[in-house]
Amino acid sequence: RPLDLQDYAGKTTVPDHLEIEWSAVSASAGYHHTCGLGKQRGSGTQVAVCFGDNAYKQSDVPPGMIWLAVSAGQFHSCGLTQTTNVTEAVCWGDNAYGQATPPSGGTGAA
Repeated sequence: RPLDLQDYAGKTTVPDHLEIEWSAVSASAGYHHTCGLGKQRGSGTQVAVCFGDNAYKQSDVPPGMIWLAVSAGQFHSCGLTQTTNVTEAVCWGDNAYGQATPPSGGTGAA
């Protein structure tokens, strides 16, 4: 089949216009969405961007954070953020089974 028929919800189509100018560092494909980690041009700040299906808000990256890692799940996404020497796991999207609620008091790989 043609590639465009396999691109459900824009999961594999990187948006032409993102709110920031960035260079990609890594990507993670979820069920019907994709997340990427990059460095913002000029400042070098690590940023996360998600696109594709957003039925459970799994593509709505929380703003104002410095991202160390990001990972796309089925209907949720998680990432590691850093603020003043503290690394924290942050998740968003579907939380029907607690998958978007990371344990408190610890960090780990996203």
